[in-house]
Amino acid sequence: RGINVAGLGTVAQGDMAGINLSGLGTVAQGDMAGVNLAGLGTVAQGDMRGLNLAGLAVVSQGEMRGINVAGLATVSEGGTAGINVAGLANVAQGNMTGLNLSGLATVAQGRIRGISLAGLALVGNGGVSGINLAGLAITSDRAPISGLNLTLGAIETNGPVRWVSFAGYKVDSPHVQGLSINPIRLKAVDLTGVAIGIFNWARELRGVQIGLLNYAGNNEPSFRLLPILNAHF
Repeated sequence: RGINVAGLGTVAQGDMAGINLSGLGTVAQGDMAGVNLAGLGTVAQGDMRGLNLAGLAVVSQGEMRGINVAGLATVSEGGTAGINVAGLANVAQGNMTGLNLSGLATVAQGRIRGISLAGLALVGNGGVSGINLAGLAITSDRAPISGLNLTLGAIETNGPVRWVSFAGYKVDSPHVQGLSINPIRLKAVDLTGVAIGIFNWARELRGVQIGLLNYAGNNEPSFRLLPILNAHF
């Protein structure tokens, strides 16, 4: 408890609270709370709360709450909430909520909610919602991707994609709702809203398709595949 400073390591076999600084590692075998900084790693075997900074990795075997910044990775075996910034990756075994920034990937086994930016991929197996930007892909398993979703690559999920989506390559989802802009391809079982792209494919269309080729499986046979514009209401 208090202010603890060490050239190499600051280590507690129990909880750690206060201001803890070390040149290499700041480690607690219990919970960690307060301001914790380390040249290499800041690690808690329990929950982590507060301001946590490390040159390489910020790691919590429990939940992570607050502001967490790492040169390489922030990793939580529970959920995260707050601001998470990593040079390479933000990873959570649970939900991830708040502002999440990473040079390469932001990955959660649970749901990602808030504002999330990743240089390559944004993956939320429990769903992705909010404002989401990724260089190559925004993906989920069977959960929704909803909100404002922007990527130069693909937006893919076995669940629905909702509201406003821009994918430089493709949008691939059973259910697409809202505005979808996909210069190359859109594939959906049912589409409700407006799709803009080179090739738009929907088995069930309730809205408008604008593109070089547009397929709506629920139109009359002669109107299922049309150039420029297709619609069904």
